[in-house]
Amino acid sequence: TSGTTGKPKGAVGTHRNACTVAVCAQFSPLRNLLRRGEPVPEPNPDAPQKGGLLAVPFFHVTGCMSILNGTLATGGKIVLLYRWDTLRAMELIQAERCTGAGGVPTIAWQILEHPQRGEFDLSSLENMNYGGAPASPELVRRIKEVFPHAAPGIGWGMTETSATFTSHSAEEYVHRPDSAGPALPICEMKIDDGFGRALPPGEVGELLVRGANVVHSYWNKPEATAKTFVDGWLHTGD
Repeated sequence: TSGTTGKPKGAVGTHRNACTVAVCAQFSPLRNLLRRGEPVPEPNPDAPQKGGLLAVPFFHVTGCMSILNGTLATGGKIVLLYRWDTLRAMELIQAERCTGAGGVPTIAWQILEHPQRGEFDLSSLENMNYGGAPASPELVRRIKEVFPHAAPGIGWGMTETSATFTSHSAEEYVHRPDSAGPALPICEMKIDDGFGRALPPGEVGELLVRGANVVHSYWNKPEATAKTFVDGWLHTGD
């Protein structure tokens, strides 16, 4: 990672970090079900296998922690795309009946706006999730317009948080399309004034986070570790 101090450095993750992200990723869609008054689906071994198109690299926390681990934890399949190509992506979604796709907002836009999109059966899509860059509210509207049965979703995170730290989807996201969502369960956030004091809502300061998905330290970088991880809080630099 190079997000907090400029030059690339190793972030020491743990099995606890990876498991936390895989488990917490299920809470946002489940929360939406409960808010709609719908029952939580019972596991059905005879149902078609769910799976997502992985269009980002495994060596990135999104590809590894969020998509790979999250999909395997729920018994899903992963459809690999070596290099991003919108036409090939739509071919794979149709052939493999992918239930999820996304990665970054640009990927979602390119699928939505591709002139040959109508030639493919993409009705299997149940969600289109992304992060890593700002997404306009217009993207949410377009996803619901083109894929009415697919839930748009967004998340915010960094390598130091083992990928996703905030997330929301479906109705939550549609009603607040300018937001990256609330913190995952057992995760905390606060805005700091630069002097160790928490600021109230609406004020501008640095985002500090802590939780079971935050990495242990920077590899062989004690000074960078001491600067970034202070009193149990990760100073994100955001």
